[in-house]
Order: sequence, then C-alpha cells, then structure tokens
Amino acid sequence: MQIQVKDFTKSLRGYDINEVRDFLDEVAKQVESMAYENKTLRDKIREKELSILEYRDRESMLKDTMYTAQKVTEDIKKDASRDATNIMTQAKLRADSMLKQAQQDLKAVVEETSRLKKQKLELSAQLRSTLETHLRLLDRIEHEDRGTVVLDPKRI
Repeated sequence: MQIQVKDFTKSLRGYDINEVRDFLDEVAKQVESMAYENKTLRDKIREKELSILEYRDRESMLKDTMYTAQKVTEDIKKDASRDATNIMTQAKLRADSMLKQAQQDLKAVVEETSRLKKQKLELSAQLRSTLETHLRLLDRIEHEDRGTVVLDPKRI
C-alpha cells in the first residue's frame, strides 16, 4: 500500500512518472503476492506445528500407556510369583502336617500292635495255665477213678 501511494518530487530531469508508477504498481503487486504467500506459508507452518504438538501429545500418551502396561505386567508377575510361593509354602506345610500325622498314626499302630501281641502272649499264658490246671484235675480225677492218688506236686 505504501508503495502505491508513495510520491516522488518532480524535477526537470527526472524519470517518467508513468513508468515509475507502473513499476511501483508491479512491485506492489509482487510484494502483496509475496505477503499473501508468506501469510499462507505461516498458516501452514502453524498447522504443521499444531500437528507436531498433537503427535507429541499422542507419543507422550503412548509412552505413558506403554510404561503403565509394563508396570502392570511387572506387578502381575510379582503377584503371580508371590502367589506361587505362598501356594508352595502352604503345600509344604500341609505335606509336613500330613507326614507328621502319618508318622503319629504309624506309631499308634505299632504301639497298638505291640500291646495286642503282649495281650495275646498274656492270654496265651493264662489259657495254657488254665488248660494245664484242668489237665492236672483231669489226671487226678482219672487216677482217683482207678483208685490211685497221684501226688505229683508239679501236676497240682
């Protein structure tokens, strides 16, 4: 605009005014065209910068998401490892308890077997003694029936 309104002082030996005016109009058109192109390019640059910011935001969100996913994965692994350890510990405790109970049961069975064997020997001895006593009595009765008395101290 300034180029178009610019006035020069007139002199006798100066340039042709129409020629200067035409030249200034041409220069003004070119400057206006360049200013429009410059504005258009700046707008494009602004759009590209906004796109870049948007992509950076997306990249940041993706990084945050990946970090969170990695953290969650690590937490899941830690929890699974801790759970596995707990399960193994509980299984070992149960196995130890079952083994201890089985050992106690075995000891009780062995003691009961031993007690029953002892009782069997006692009963066997008592039965033998009772049978021997009855046999002596039978021998005595048989000898009395025949008229003889047996005085064997072992048999009485």
